[in-house]
Amino acid sequence: MGEIELTLPQIRAIEILLRKSVPDLAAAEIKSEQTHRYVVEVPPVLDRDEWQRKYGQNPSLPPPSLQ
Repeated sequence: MGEIELTLPQIRAIEILLRKSVPDLAAAEIKSEQTHRYVVEVPPVLDRDEWQRKYGQNPSLPPPSLQ
């Protein structure tokens, strides 16, 4: 292969054209937005007696049945 001799103005012109056509990745800024969605399963609402049987310390009520 033969050698190509370029002058400084030719090299500068090539550099300018390359910068216009190829983005400078060091100066690139990437922005993104992420949305997180969560699903929550809410237990059924207990009436007062059911709540006391399940969570309370009332000895007069029977313990909750095993499910």
